[in-house]
Amino acid sequence: MDTVTSDKLRVLLSHGLSHPQLATLLARQRAEEPRVKVQLSESDPSLTSRQFSNGQYDIGISRSAIIDEQWDAVPLWREPWVVATSIHSPLRQSLSVTMDQLIDCPFIHWDPVLCYENYRELNAILESLGNPQPAGTRVVRTFDMMMTLVASGQGVTITPASKVKRYLPWGVIGRFLADVPLTTTVCLIQRSRIDTTSAWWRFSQRALSIDWETNCKLASI
Repeated sequence: MDTVTSDKLRVLLSHGLSHPQLATLLARQRAEEPRVKVQLSESDPSLTSRQFSNGQYDIGISRSAIIDEQWDAVPLWREPWVVATSIHSPLRQSLSVTMDQLIDCPFIHWDPVLCYENYRELNAILESLGNPQPAGTRVVRTFDMMMTLVASGQGVTITPASKVKRYLPWGVIGRFLADVPLTTTVCLIQRSRIDTTSAWWRFSQRALSIDWETNCKLASI
């Protein structure tokens, strides 16, 4: 059976996960338990359940809740997804936009080969909105390039609100979808059997003491 050592903590993060408080959590962990080596790994959310069941990780933060009686998924924050557009776009005039307003907007998507995890996640959202192939799609390999194109008015995309907030100085703003509000629930994946002497339990308590939701609110512009 897999055991947790006192000097190493294997932490899983969903691929592409972004939140300002992640740095806060890791900084607190390092300051309060400097002798515990935190081994961070990123992984596709679709693999989370299998990886935890196989004992590859001690604890994690994931967009995917696992189905396994040995593990619990505790919600940390619910992050809205928004339409990212230029501050000079006509879409800026309202706080929410409809799918009809997006029909003629060029769409910026991820490279389906080099950025498969991001592509798959965004594609699933587009399919849920009934628009799997937006007009004039352009593909990118980095989020900076995606936001550069958005800021310059060359297209729109759909992305977590917390990511948009970092690019407000670039002239990128976020607008909620009026038709179908999109939200991703990010969970803390931890063992069902409590062990208050373990490093993973102390990490869990630090994570649960942080106000994650406040930083997910979209700034009004």
